[in-house]
Amino acid sequence: MGRVYHGFQLSQNGRKVVVASFVDTGSDRTLISRRVARRLGIRATGKESMVTAAGHRLLAASGKVRVVSELDGIDSLIKVLITDAPFKADPDETPPSADAAGSVTNFAHPIPPAKFVNIDMIVGLDFLQTHKVRLSFTK
Repeated sequence: MGRVYHGFQLSQNGRKVVVASFVDTGSDRTLISRRVARRLGIRATGKESMVTAAGHRLLAASGKVRVVSELDGIDSLIKVLITDAPFKADPDETPPSADAAGSVTNFAHPIPPAKFVNIDMIVGLDFLQTHKVRLSFTK
């Protein structure tokens, strides 16, 4: 079945950045990396505790960011957790790669490879349910 990736534009404080996200139906919450939060100037509005799939308890800052996906008709200010813990690179993991046409493979909606640097967002069930996102695993 594979993994599902999606490109989103995030914005806050007049700043914008396009990120590659991993759609994680096992995550209750949506997370962004500290690197992206810093680039957007997002201020933490609180702290929340969460437990990872591996059973590790994390204390993460929370904040708000505008998420835009023109392809899906989404333009919404959402609460996110800000942490680097799940974004640390796995040396055995290979990120999605560009095909001959210049699209990034394994993405639900292809984004240009130049925009793909790292996964900087994990889209959780909170976002998927709020926006009634339907996932299709057919080719």
